[in-house]
Amino acid sequence: MNVRKKNFPDSASLAECQEFVTENERHGVECPCCHQLVKVYLYRVRKKDLTFLARLEHAYNRYRRPVHIREFMSFSGNVKATWDTMHLRLMTLIRSPKKGYYEPTPELKKFLHDGMYVPAYILVRDGMVISNSGMEEDYEDRWVKARDVMGGPFKLEDVWNIPETKKAG
Repeated sequence: MNVRKKNFPDSASLAECQEFVTENERHGVECPCCHQLVKVYLYRVRKKDLTFLARLEHAYNRYRRPVHIREFMSFSGNVKATWDTMHLRLMTLIRSPKKGYYEPTPELKKFLHDGMYVPAYILVRDGMVISNSGMEEDYEDRWVKARDVMGGPFKLEDVWNIPETKKAG
């Protein structure tokens, strides 16, 4: 990542530093005041997320308890990292009572079964959602249904059987 840095004189105002950080946070910037990395990450719901969500709901309905990721996702050396689900938690589609264990929320059931809309994109800084519609000038589709993610009507049973793609490398 190419982190943007700028040396500010000691006489620079806090407002000048904040303006610089705000203008560059989408690319990654070193804060001139505290020298920490400031970066905004963009997340969206993808087909692989929908597979994860459908399998989670299916396993939760079967066991009636929070389920470990290995109980409902198959891995071939390709372990889904916990950060991969952060955006799903921030969208309130899932809960994670402890590391590696997940349970669906009422919002997930509405999203999968009743056509509830969720943000197409969220922007996250320091683990908090700063925008639930992406940057309006960059992203036209601000809200999506599960069928939009899948590209049309689908059956959950078909989603459970989607083979996971292996990462290259």
